[in-house]
Amino acid sequence: MLSGIAASITSVYALLLHNPNSCELLLQFISALLGFGLLLVTATEAVCLRRVRAEHGDLSVCAGILNRTLSSQSKCSDIFGGLQHHLLQKTSHVHNISPIEDARDAGKIVISTILAVASLVQVCAGVVLTLYSAAENRFQLSAPHWQAIFGIFTLLLSYVYHSYCCVFFHSYFVTCVAVFCLIQAAVPWHFPVRSSSRQLFSIFGAGLCSALLALTSFGFYCWAHRYSAPWKYDRSLSNLVNSQSFWNSTLVRDKSATSGIYRYCIVPKQAYMLCERTLEFSTPYVWWTQEQVQSEVEIIQIVVLVLLTLNGCLHFLLFIYDAFGS
Repeated sequence: MLSGIAASITSVYALLLHNPNSCELLLQFISALLGFGLLLVTATEAVCLRRVRAEHGDLSVCAGILNRTLSSQSKCSDIFGGLQHHLLQKTSHVHNISPIEDARDAGKIVISTILAVASLVQVCAGVVLTLYSAAENRFQLSAPHWQAIFGIFTLLLSYVYHSYCCVFFHSYFVTCVAVFCLIQAAVPWHFPVRSSSRQLFSIFGAGLCSALLALTSFGFYCWAHRYSAPWKYDRSLSNLVNSQSFWNSTLVRDKSATSGIYRYCIVPKQAYMLCERTLEFSTPYVWWTQEQVQSEVEIIQIVVLVLLTLNGCLHFLLFIYDAFGS
């Protein structure tokens, strides 16, 4: 509803103008942003409603999304369930519960698909009109502006990176890179272009981004060998976390089970063990099966690594451009 209202206001305002102005540019950007959010929600719902019925659907990331929204779905069913049931009975002339439930699920999929297509059109139109309005208003984003935008995104990813126990999460290196990118975005307000101080900031930032890319590359290796740690997703050991015998037995098994470069993926071992136990027994994972927790954590970890790699490349290019570009 919010996305539709924003798109309607933007379209009416744009039709009343002869030439784009800054207000219209802002409205087009907000409309495209809300449309993108609606696209993510509706496309995810349309895909997940199909995936949950599929084989092993209870172990997919869609099951996690549906589990998180279960309370909202229950409230919606309590409010509109009777109306939906009545309408389906009148339109399909079916009185059995099972066919009506199937028709209700099919209707959800159709509505979600239609909304996903409509939001995709809104996003595409919003992006095109935003770029056109920006060109007409001579509005340009410099490298520091992009650093601030991607720096905020990297900062958000760093929280997920730490919460889901990715490689070297305890060092907070990703958070440090994000904070430095945000600091660098403020440098142009104090140092002119081509000044030695500004170039020093940018070169140091490029070095940090190179280290971030090395970290994510190593993270891909650790993720590929994630089952080498002997304590992985073993709930039977969870009640022994604070006992000395648990630490001693696990570390002894760890010396024989892990070898080569992988041992650096779990240093210090106690930090990773406690992080994974804390995650596994946090809400909502404490109510899930061990297989569901394992499946979702693995998917989130690889997605975060991919996004951080892309963000690291963008930050590196922006730092290089700010230091040596025109």
